[in-house]
Amino acid sequence: MTSVLLGRDSGAQRVQFSLIGRMQPPMIEPQTENSSPALEEASRELQAARHDAQVAFDCIALGDLDRAHTHALTAKIAADAAVTALAAELGQLGAGQPGTGQPEAD
Repeated sequence: MTSVLLGRDSGAQRVQFSLIGRMQPPMIEPQTENSSPALEEASRELQAARHDAQVAFDCIALGDLDRAHTHALTAKIAADAAVTALAAELGQLGAGQPGTGQPEAD
């Protein structure tokens, strides 16, 4: 992706373009209220998944199917890692609470 600055003054906005010319907002840094390591890891993994999915998309547009396949797989792995981190956090927060999908402690 290519990053360009729109505008000339201090209020200029940075945007990113994919290889096929679509504008995308810049990624923000993950911020969690309680600074849980599991939530921060899930945020990082989701950002990695988004990036790899975009690269795969661009590679398909360029006809580089082998590279697209590689990045699609790494996007899936990053998304799976985010799900695992979120499940771990939910297990810690909601163990024994009704409605969280966790069994109640006796």
